[in-house]
Amino acid sequence: MSFSTFSTIMVYTVIVTCSSMEARLRFTCFMILLCHVFLNSHLTEAMNRTPNEDCPKSDFHCGILGKVGYPFFPESSRPDCGLSRLDCSAKPYPKLDLYGKEYDVIEKESLFLRLIDRDLENLLSKKSCDTFYHNFSLPYSPAISYEVYHNLTLFRCNIVKDRSQNESINGHFHDFLRYDKCSSFETGGFVVFYKKPYEDQDFGYIADHDFDQAGCSRIQLPIPLSSEVMPNGEGPFGLVNATFLLEWSLSEDCIECHDRGGLCIVDQTNRYHCSKGTDMGTVAGKVDHDLLLEAGGVALAVGVLLGIILVVVIYKRKRHKSLYDISRSKSSKGESSKDYGVPIFTHKELDKATDHFASSRELGDGGFGTVYYGKLQDGREVAVKYLYQQNRKRKEQFINEIQILAGIRHPNLVTLYGCTSKHSRELLLVYEYIPNGTLSDHLHGRMISNGDPPLNWPIRMNIAVETARALAYLHASDIIHRDIKTANILLTHNFSVKVADFGLSRLFPNDVTHVSTGPQGTPGYVDPEYHKCYHLTDKSDVYSFGVVLIELISSMPAVDVDRGKDEINLSDLAMKRMLRGEMNRLVDKSLGFETDEVVTRMTSSVAELGFQCLQLDKELRPAMEEVLLRLLEIQGDNIEASNVDKSADITQNSSDSGCFMLQEVLVSPDSVMQKWVSTKYSV
Repeated sequence: MSFSTFSTIMVYTVIVTCSSMEARLRFTCFMILLCHVFLNSHLTEAMNRTPNEDCPKSDFHCGILGKVGYPFFPESSRPDCGLSRLDCSAKPYPKLDLYGKEYDVIEKESLFLRLIDRDLENLLSKKSCDTFYHNFSLPYSPAISYEVYHNLTLFRCNIVKDRSQNESINGHFHDFLRYDKCSSFETGGFVVFYKKPYEDQDFGYIADHDFDQAGCSRIQLPIPLSSEVMPNGEGPFGLVNATFLLEWSLSEDCIECHDRGGLCIVDQTNRYHCSKGTDMGTVAGKVDHDLLLEAGGVALAVGVLLGIILVVVIYKRKRHKSLYDISRSKSSKGESSKDYGVPIFTHKELDKATDHFASSRELGDGGFGTVYYGKLQDGREVAVKYLYQQNRKRKEQFINEIQILAGIRHPNLVTLYGCTSKHSRELLLVYEYIPNGTLSDHLHGRMISNGDPPLNWPIRMNIAVETARALAYLHASDIIHRDIKTANILLTHNFSVKVADFGLSRLFPNDVTHVSTGPQGTPGYVDPEYHKCYHLTDKSDVYSFGVVLIELISSMPAVDVDRGKDEINLSDLAMKRMLRGEMNRLVDKSLGFETDEVVTRMTSSVAELGFQCLQLDKELRPAMEEVLLRLLEIQGDNIEASNVDKSADITQNSSDSGCFMLQEVLVSPDSVMQKWVSTKYSV
């Protein structure tokens, strides 16, 4: 029987069935019939599409970028040959089309593209106020996701005639920098509020304070990478940049489609489907086209009949409180608990616990989400992380953090109480509430700004030991934290340590030397070898912890753009001053470095250890377990002095991975008066 004959019989059957139904159901029945006819025509059209015979069968050459492959396709190919079009004939750089906007592509590396936004570049060169209408965001696609590294979040607030409202806005942003050259009280305009990047925040991911109702809009603009020189300019113009790094990643469905020889296609309605490619079906033989059409018709017919049955069933059921939602909730909870191994919270109960996620409950920014204080019905105080930018990568980080924290227990690691279901529209993580802020707050952040006394040396020493103990435990469990910094070290009322934020953490197989992955972390803390060679090891955490040790003795932030250009990174500043024997210029004067002999000896020893952790070559850094043992020795004041002159040797070092880096193997002074190298670790 042909597809058309079968379809005609089905239509006649449905018409007879609809005519015999009650009047209240007749209209619904005929609407289902109409849907059948509509879907049938579209199926026929889709099945008649020809394979993508003129799509590139392999990587294609694209100007200075060299060979480029799927998901990109050349301008000469059909639009369904890929997901992002490249104009390789454009000069001086190929142009990438992203949702109708073109960008110059100046470099391609693995899963990253370095792009230039020429429109933004023009606005920045003129210091135009229109810059702050150029909100930098990329639309969602079900087949491919893009992420820009790194953004600065600014708030554009309209000036109104009501002075009290303007004063209210200024009060909300009292700790932000202000740029007001785009406004005046007489003519209106707007004011821009912002914070400097790398200022105790993750690349400008400032928490949204929900000020839309006050005439404020959240804007994101790209900023230079940590290794790039900050551009010169006035106010925010000196911080943002038109050149940025774009990371792309295919969805799991798209990867599976591509592996089968198909092509991922996103249509004009932003819907995804897997199109038959040139290689599809070569294994099983050519599929009969008419058979596919008939199979599609049968499927549609069955769907129509099921729809009619469903209408009848729904009509006959009495109106009462449906048990479906309750059963689904229980099923979802049970399934998620089994998957994650942690309790499941509903969005409703967390909304209530945080007073509807009120801005007054904000505790700070947790990397990729805002953290709120909450109180559960059972009386427990909690910190709720509300992840924003709900895309595939955020969900992966959400699941990653749950899986890691669900499998470990340590007194110096934050406890995960639970999360929302993976089926929930919002991604929420629930932790124990740690009341005393972060180590960053107490060293150079809001606690110091509020006039709180600085931490004394015994407390700092204990913080170093407990943090090292937590990291040693993680490494023994084959886990690399990957984002160790003072902002992720929480403190209890008695200044005990709780290491937090495992969204970037990785499980590290015990039978490999490294994991190859794109560098992630926070500027000033990222291991230079990891940043250069894309090789993540446990020694990457050791480097980050070395920066934390220097922060503990100096009370200086890891990155400060107001310092000299050679000392923006605290690691560079510390190395330089230790090699010059200028410990008195490195150690926080409030610790009594020049008046307390014990403090002098202990801070010098911690500086030595930090020096070892900050070696450029990872092989010269101690393991975390060794770091912990050394800190325990220092804490017990069991220190052996050594008298060795400082020296420096410029070498070219290579490791088993074949990654070459020009290294400066440095040695450090062992006290204020003497200069030495460590005898415990080889340099």
